[in-house]
Amino acid sequence: MKRDNVDGLVNVIRFAAAARVKALSRLSTISVYSWGHRITGKTVMREDDDFDQNLDAVRADIGYVKSKWVMEKRADAARGLPLITFRVGYATYHAQTGAPTTNGGGGS
Repeated sequence: MKRDNVDGLVNVIRFAAAARVKALSRLSTISVYSWGHRITGKTVMREDDDFDQNLDAVRADIGYVKSKWVMEKRADAARGLPLITFRVGYATYHAQTGAPTTNGGGGS
């Protein structure tokens, strides 16, 4: 996950910053916010809330949310690049066909 989410982003940032600056669009997850309620007790998180308050919950994740958290920190640190974040709550697709899940749960 680090290779895809973090190292891949580093390459995209390099490209976006090369020669003429390009806007950077980031697809991330609400998970960097949503796990923290177990620790903080907050039931609402806003986009401008510091998701570092959820770090203890992120550390407990098996890897995906950790890699997204690091990715977001790296993108936010990329000074001078126009950045927009699209957050999805649940996006899972079949690895072979690309079809979205229809069962509302994990996997296909």
